[in-house]
Amino acid sequence: MCENALPCSPAPILRNIMHYRNILILTTCQLISATGAIIMVTLGGIIGSKLASDATLATLPVSIMVLCIAATTIPATVLMRKIGRKYGFALASISAVLSSLLAGRALYHQSFLMFIAAGAVFGINMAFTQQYRYAAAESVDPK
Repeated sequence: MCENALPCSPAPILRNIMHYRNILILTTCQLISATGAIIMVTLGGIIGSKLASDATLATLPVSIMVLCIAATTIPATVLMRKIGRKYGFALASISAVLSSLLAGRALYHQSFLMFIAAGAVFGINMAFTQQYRYAAAESVDPK
């Protein structure tokens, strides 16, 4: 210990700052991702009913999103283990942007099939973003 009972090295202080920074970033990303999912679940059926030629297919984009989450959660986890969480979360962000662009294009062109594809791509994004909570848990000291 140095004078005034402070540690001689700033490393512990910097490590705490980085932990809080990581948790803040990961929490913000999780909130943004959850907001996207809420919007898709809330508006997906309404938009689907406007775009589908058959009203019974209105919730198909949301159903496809859920199926894609289930189908890609384990592959997303395996991929993130191989390439790292940083790059895995970057892929998640790219898929979220692609999904948003595809959904916007689907609305512009009144294309139900394109909206289903947007739901599928968003499901892939959600499979990756399920990992935010684990990354946040691993970024703190196990005290």
